[in-house]
Amino acid sequence: MAYPNSIEQIQALIQQGDAVTALRRANDTVGRLRPEDFPDVRERALAFNQAWYGLALAQHTSGQMSDACESARQAFEFDALEFEQQPDMVRIAIAARNWPFAGLVAGHCASLVERHGEQDAADEIIAMIEPVERESPLFVELLNGEVHGRYDARYGAEEPQGNNRMVAELRGLGMAEDDLLLHGAFGAHELGDDDLALRLWSQVNWRAAPRPYSFANYAMLCLRKGLPTPDPMQLAGQRDAELLYNGGTHVVTLLTEDAELKAMSREQARPWWALAAAILQHGFDRYAAFENGERNGYAVDAHFFAMLCNNLGIALGKLNLHDRACQVHERGLLTSPFMENAQNALYEATLTDDAAAARRCSEHVGRFLQDYGNYLDTAQQCRFQSLMLAAAGYSDTPDVWFEKLRVFNQQWGYMRKQARFMNSDEHHLPLEWSYLKREHNQAINDQWRSLKILHKRASQDPRVITCMLRNRRDHASEEARAEGLALAEQALHVLAPLKDTPEGTRYWFEARYSLAYLRYRSWFYQSSVVGQDWLPQARKEFEVVLAQHIEGDPEAIDAMLDYGMLLVREILDLPEGIAWLTRVIQALEPQPRPRGGERKWDPKTAPDPALALAYLFRAQAYSLQDQDLNSSVRSDLEQAGALNPWLPGVWYWMATVECESGNAMEAIAMAERFVDFDGDNRPWWRERADMLSALVTLQHAVGNLPEAQRRLAELESLGASAHEDLPALRKLLNPGAAQAGKSLWGRIKGLLG
Repeated sequence: MAYPNSIEQIQALIQQGDAVTALRRANDTVGRLRPEDFPDVRERALAFNQAWYGLALAQHTSGQMSDACESARQAFEFDALEFEQQPDMVRIAIAARNWPFAGLVAGHCASLVERHGEQDAADEIIAMIEPVERESPLFVELLNGEVHGRYDARYGAEEPQGNNRMVAELRGLGMAEDDLLLHGAFGAHELGDDDLALRLWSQVNWRAAPRPYSFANYAMLCLRKGLPTPDPMQLAGQRDAELLYNGGTHVVTLLTEDAELKAMSREQARPWWALAAAILQHGFDRYAAFENGERNGYAVDAHFFAMLCNNLGIALGKLNLHDRACQVHERGLLTSPFMENAQNALYEATLTDDAAAARRCSEHVGRFLQDYGNYLDTAQQCRFQSLMLAAAGYSDTPDVWFEKLRVFNQQWGYMRKQARFMNSDEHHLPLEWSYLKREHNQAINDQWRSLKILHKRASQDPRVITCMLRNRRDHASEEARAEGLALAEQALHVLAPLKDTPEGTRYWFEARYSLAYLRYRSWFYQSSVVGQDWLPQARKEFEVVLAQHIEGDPEAIDAMLDYGMLLVREILDLPEGIAWLTRVIQALEPQPRPRGGERKWDPKTAPDPALALAYLFRAQAYSLQDQDLNSSVRSDLEQAGALNPWLPGVWYWMATVECESGNAMEAIAMAERFVDFDGDNRPWWRERADMLSALVTLQHAVGNLPEAQRRLAELESLGASAHEDLPALRKLLNPGAAQAGKSLWGRIKGLLG
């Protein structure tokens, strides 16, 4: 419902000089407003704010200063976030000599400039209060913080004397003792005098001066020093929900960004998360009370409520209060949806064991994706869909769930290609892909939670069992490997009766392949574990599973590739490794080669990474067999490079080949291509350092001393001061030590290989 006379009409009458009509209409507008005419609480707040603001302007124009100030206060109480009004409110308050109200509005506007971007309003207010600053300590406090250079000019740059002089002035102007203590404590804390800060903070009556940000710093300092923490209930009197949001979020930010705090165990971090949750809960209560009809102009911003819900939900989740976290996230999602909160709402729903909550949040997120899905990138879309799939595990039957999985794989099937790419130890993901990898692993974790729920209801379903095993293979963490190994042993017993049936053959193959793969990866990452004979077990398992492989099946191709790489990497049986890798190549060729110069790896269009890996490892096998480097090895490396130009390791191996062949200039060209690789997938610094060391030696050997010096400087600039070759390389380039190159030249093959 619209209010009877808009603020624009009142302002127009004032500009026309008709103050009488403006006052009459403004009074009429206020008199006609009824709360029940505005079911939406935020529309109601705006309507009443506008009406009282219009009356304040009309009264001020008519010279009714005291009444105008009271009307402005009413407007502020209905909606404190109407920043364009606040210069007028301060002007009216100054005219009425109502210094407390002027200070309240001025301070509120300035404190929220950063989040709301209303710098012009703040600047206008500052210009108004400067001439009357001695009338209120709030004015002096605000000006010292907002006017650049004023503090140093007024109190001197030396600390803590400058802070003491400011506190003394504020005391002389009548500032409350609690506020003075807060100023002193904050100054001491900023200067690193924690003992003084603690002593001053401990004297504050927080109920009289509920400053959430200062309270959070005080409580966190107590936690750092192992002291009893103050009771967050003392902040219950703070009406400004955004300040409570700011204080609680300050704790959350430190917990997620501070290196020392991030290193804490879950139990050590618990009091910190409890502190954040307690502060944010007060803000939540303020917003919730406003939505339930309480008059509070500080709590009108729906999006800030949603952001507060998100941070509170995160804190509650860290405290394992998943039911409550889900409720809070859902409240924010319904108030003002945004991506992070939508994700977290559904994620917490999957941790509650509450099928109704999971289904409800899935529906909310489905509507969110309909409205905002176009703004999300591919990885984000995949994350949302994986969470919805996870939520489906609570209430769907395996048949329904697997149909949803089929649709998911149809949409996001390239993630399997990416998983194979990322699980290869020969690949180092570029920084840009770290987000995709994180989303991929999160999607796998989402699926795992859902599968475990399905497994409880259908423990004998071979689809569930084999899907769980594939999930543990794709994750590749130590915990996932351990879970996968335990599950694989159980799965073989469950699936044994099905192994000779047409459908059961596939499940049996997948389970044995998973067992072989997980045993090998366990050995690869944990070979030092005493008493574990994983490598021979893995080889035996691969031999068994590949004896009954299904020609052309993607799982079979994966198994052949993994077994071939195993045989070559561990130099167990090079001819056998070559044979399996050749079968992979035959199964996957032909595939289109990417156009030259591409820097971005697009999993949806790129060739299957298994093919490049097969060529790369077969080349290594040929090299280890000392086969003709000019034919087999070079040919396979060229194919690998053509299929996967985003893999600089190809050029690493080609440089090695040319070194072994004695082709110094070709080796230099390949080594330079490796160290100067400027695509997304840049080599790790250690690999670049090793190849730069080789380049220094190679350039010296061919007599290009300036280039050798340049590459040495580049090696030193990497911060690789501990690189073992640096002393010898420096000596090599010393004119008096030219013979040193002979010994280093002999190391090149080993250095590169």
